[in-house]
Amino acid sequence: LFTLTENQTYQPNPSSGVNSQHIEYFNFIGKVIARSLIQRQYVKCHFSRSFIRQILQVPLKLKDLEDYDANIYNSMNSILQEDVEPLCLNFSIDIDDFGQMKTILLKDNGDEIDVTNDNKREYVTLYTNYKLRKSIINQVKAFCEGFYFLIPHEKIKLFSPSELDLMICG
Repeated sequence: LFTLTENQTYQPNPSSGVNSQHIEYFNFIGKVIARSLIQRQYVKCHFSRSFIRQILQVPLKLKDLEDYDANIYNSMNSILQEDVEPLCLNFSIDIDDFGQMKTILLKDNGDEIDVTNDNKREYVTLYTNYKLRKSIINQVKAFCEGFYFLIPHEKIKLFSPSELDLMICG
C-alpha cells in the first residue's frame, strides 16, 4: 500500500490498485493513525512531507519533491535554472506500471505542447503535482476520510507538517 521514499518516509503507492480493496485499506489506516493520536500511542511510520501536507490540506511545495525522490527534485531544479529548449520536453511523462509503459498527459494535449523557457515553471508545477498528489489522489482521499472520521480536519489544521509527524511518530 505504501512505498518507502529515499528519506525513509512512507508515501501511498500509486500502484496500490493491484489490491482490489486498497481504498478500504487506506480508509482503515487513516482511522488507525487517528485512533493512535487520540490514545497518545506513537506509530513508527514517518509519512512523507507531501503526504502530511495533504492530510493537513496545505499546498504542496517543490521542496516536498526532494523528500519523495532527490533525483527528480534535482532534475526539476535544473529545469528551472537552465535552458530547457535542447531537452525536447513536452507536457507528458512516461511511467512504468508493472512493466507496461504509460504516457501521462500533464495537461490537455500535453504531448503536443513543448516545454519552453517561458512555460517551464508550469511544467515543473504540473509534474510535481502529478507525482505527489494526482497519482495517489484516491489513496489520500480514502486515508483522510478515515482519519477525519475520528479527528476532524478543523482539529489538526493548525499544526505544521513537522508537528503532525511528531505527534504521530513521537
